[in-house]
Amino acid sequence: APANVLIVPEYAPAQISHIVVPVDFSPYSVKALETALALRRTLGASVRITCVNVYELPNLNIYLVEKIEDVRRMVVEDRRAAFRDFLKRYAGAEADTIETAFVERQSSSVASCIYGYVRQQGANLLVMGAKGHSQVERLLLGSVSESLLKIDGDVPMLVIRLVARGQ
Repeated sequence: APANVLIVPEYAPAQISHIVVPVDFSPYSVKALETALALRRTLGASVRITCVNVYELPNLNIYLVEKIEDVRRMVVEDRRAAFRDFLKRYAGAEADTIETAFVERQSSSVASCIYGYVRQQGANLLVMGAKGHSQVERLLLGSVSESLLKIDGDVPMLVIRLVARGQ
């Protein structure tokens, strides 16, 4: 049956003080953010929420190498603006209480970037959205979610499923 999935590793501490929500601005990210906010309302305002976006720089040819920092700055500023709009729309009055972070994907996978960020920040819950459209896809959590489960055995992860109606 399509359902949300909570994975709690055996030795994970029984506390939640910092929730990380990977955001790609999709409906799956919206659902994950809404869930993280609901958890914080239940657990208390002292719980931090950080939305993290993994971005990739466009493939620049050799002639633009000296402009790479300008491009990076433009991409991050574009993501900041997207986050402001996203949080204003989906977090409402709570938008100002949510931290944002950006991780540049270079040669590693999106899952590795998220995992590295979670470990670096000492977060103790990862809440992320995953899609499920067909009977076969329902058996899988999603490529990034599944990859994170393979990488990480320490941080609890709540995977929020968004399944198309009638599936």
